[in-house]
Amino acid sequence: MTHRSNRHFEIFYLLLAFGVLTIPFSIFFQLPIIILLVINFIAEWNWKEKYNNLTNNGLKTGFLIFSIFTAVYLLGVTYSSNLRYAFSDLECKLFLFLMPFVIFTQKKENFTKDRVEKLFFLFILSVILLIITNFTISTCNFVKRHDIHQFLYSRLSHFTHPSYSALYATTAFLLILHFLFINPVKEKKWKILLWLGLPLTVIYIFALQSKAGLLVFLLTALADVLYIINRKQRRIAVTLCFLISCMAIIFVMAKFTPVLERMGQAVRVATEGGVNEASQESTGIRVIAWREACAVGFRQPVFGVGTGDVKDTLVAQYEKDGLTYMAQKGINAHNQYLQTFVALGFIGFLSLIAALIFPMANSISQRNFTAAIWWFAIICNLLVECMFEIRAGSDFIATFGCLLCYYVNVFDRQERAPVQIQQ
Repeated sequence: MTHRSNRHFEIFYLLLAFGVLTIPFSIFFQLPIIILLVINFIAEWNWKEKYNNLTNNGLKTGFLIFSIFTAVYLLGVTYSSNLRYAFSDLECKLFLFLMPFVIFTQKKENFTKDRVEKLFFLFILSVILLIITNFTISTCNFVKRHDIHQFLYSRLSHFTHPSYSALYATTAFLLILHFLFINPVKEKKWKILLWLGLPLTVIYIFALQSKAGLLVFLLTALADVLYIINRKQRRIAVTLCFLISCMAIIFVMAKFTPVLERMGQAVRVATEGGVNEASQESTGIRVIAWREACAVGFRQPVFGVGTGDVKDTLVAQYEKDGLTYMAQKGINAHNQYLQTFVALGFIGFLSLIAALIFPMANSISQRNFTAAIWWFAIICNLLVECMFEIRAGSDFIATFGCLLCYYVNVFDRQERAPVQIQQ
């Protein structure tokens, strides 16, 4: 029985490692991976042991909260008219629904701290390869076109939207800081990887020019570095020097480079008004989408319009208000909280809030600041993107959210020992 269980774990770990390695480049492999993970999960058939593992891992409460979130979305199907869209939406959220089952019930004697950390290092490696690949492709395009914009925004993100590339790079940056300064790794090869990734991720995020991605990165990086500086004792002079340096760098970039150009444009739209559909500017479109989503949501505030009818209802609202471009494009709410509110009402909205706040609060209580700030980054990103409606977001958030929950609950202690990656 033990041999059979170990074989199932090896399959689980290889599939998960392959998913972590490939997700920054493509979601193509993610659907077969989750299907194979679930088949392996069921084939193991040791339900009593799985339940005991869930209990021993201290993840019953988290599992219950994530299950309620799943149940609300499934309930929303029952009063949806557009069942085709409803099932398509559920497929998009498969990782969100199934990853807690697959990861939380693993035996900690098999899914050890060393193995979980190797997945984090594998992701850092994947992001570094993504950055190098994207800059290589853009360099080839620059040689052909002699256009510096080949290194900016969507022309630098060749595999997915810049917002998601920025989220991947931000996650890698936080993990790099964690394993360099908070829970330092000892092996030289891993240190080389981390020091290589540190400047690459920063340069890449600025060059991507994703407004939300850049703002979230600045907030999380600032909080994380300040925590590292003052973690053991208050260092006011170092803190002030760091803040002044950051302000100087941002000022120079804003004044003399095009990197912060899109951020400035968003600020002008927000402060000077002129929000309209005709401009098709992303910040203006978001503001309109938020307004329209609120109008729809408060008409059916308790249960919402249903999992499958959220898109049709928003499009109908756009058409009603003469927003032709947004109706034709089928623009979503560009805010996951509003999107869920429209679909599932306050019940769905509260279940989403619980699924985000609980793991962040738990990470804080376990004194894992890296995990807490990652959840903060996700909470901020969901304010301006419907990341659960796109598999590039939902697959990634589900995978890393569950890995971090497992890591925090099973391995974290008040005093963390230095990491030793075994050969």
